[in-house]
Amino acid sequence: MKWITFFVKSVVTLYVLWLLAIYLYGDFYLADNIVPEADVEIDEWLHSYYLAGGIAAFAGLICSTIWFYFGINYSGGSGIGVTHTILWIVSAIASFLIAFLVIDSAQEGTGLSFFFVGFLAPVGYYLNSLINSAEAVKFIPPLGERLHG
Repeated sequence: MKWITFFVKSVVTLYVLWLLAIYLYGDFYLADNIVPEADVEIDEWLHSYYLAGGIAAFAGLICSTIWFYFGINYSGGSGIGVTHTILWIVSAIASFLIAFLVIDSAQEGTGLSFFFVGFLAPVGYYLNSLINSAEAVKFIPPLGERLHG
């Protein structure tokens, strides 16, 4: 039951982030400002942006799942804070790689699109580790003691 609750909360968290940072920004700003390369339509470019955001959210979900796994199997000891930080770094690297590899190139008007995709996984991972951690490691993320204490 812990896994189902974790998974549902994580997917909802990442979906809300995707809606706010990717879809709404793409629909309300980028759709009117993007100038893709000559052979790319605006809809194609937006699709690549939405897809990159979805893949980045999935990367955040994977890192969150790994953190939750470590949390439910944690029996004390040191190094768990380092594990949290390493997973955050991995999610950030993965997210920025996804942004640069998946989003189609454009002549101008990309705005904050690479930034939003690049930070979707690490922000989603952090929020999941903060509000959706296993009981044994809920104090490990920054601000975890303040939120749960």
